[in-house]
Amino acid sequence: MRKSQYILVSQLKEQLQKFPGIVSSLEKKDHHFVEKIMLWLKASEDILSTYNISEVSEIAGFRSKILAAKIIEGRGANIKKNQTKAAADALYDIQNTILTVLTPFERMTAAKL
Repeated sequence: MRKSQYILVSQLKEQLQKFPGIVSSLEKKDHHFVEKIMLWLKASEDILSTYNISEVSEIAGFRSKILAAKIIEGRGANIKKNQTKAAADALYDIQNTILTVLTPFERMTAAKL
């Protein structure tokens, strides 16, 4: 169990280290921003799911909000703008969810060292 906690902590830290790059892609108005955040969310879901961590549903919920923005009535570029806005609006909450999961595991593994 202890080894798996170290792996979990390592994987979540790695995910969080990627987050500034995603934020920078938003800042630079990168056309692939939505795809980047969706891949990041899916990878985070996979990690949380592997360890049966219930916050997986919260991450899936963020992903669903971004996907739902694609369905909102609009045409062409508006769809992409809606998705970008939905993703941008959720950025802080997304990283905070992962950080909230990570913190207690990080403390447990640090205490065992």
